[in-house]
Amino acid sequence: MGLVVDIYKHGGRSFSNGGLSSDHDEVTVVNVPGPFDPAPERPAVLLVPGNTVGTAKVIPAMEHENGQGGWAALSVPGSVGPMMGGCYVGASDGRFNEAVSSIVGARFYGAVPLHDRFETTAEYAAFSD
Repeated sequence: MGLVVDIYKHGGRSFSNGGLSSDHDEVTVVNVPGPFDPAPERPAVLLVPGNTVGTAKVIPAMEHENGQGGWAALSVPGSVGPMMGGCYVGASDGRFNEAVSSIVGARFYGAVPLHDRFETTAEYAAFSD
């Protein structure tokens, strides 16, 4: 169970290289308490600490393969990521803001970066020059 949040896209566009935001407008944050299960139209994501101190981000999730239930960060073999693809997620539901606040260590209201972009190592090398 989790909380459904909206994906915010500038001009309705995503630069996620085929990530979740390229064809979804909502996701389900499975590590924030809420009444919703992930669904094909709103896939599972995790709210986690960001890449710098005092920040948070949202990343794609997959069910644990061990059959024990639960969620883990999505792993795409042979790729670099997840990284920011230009979109954010947020909700007016206080449970989302409380969860972000517990990660960043301060009161929070707003949107969080969605890290849903994966690149092959060759793409990463080419785009990083």
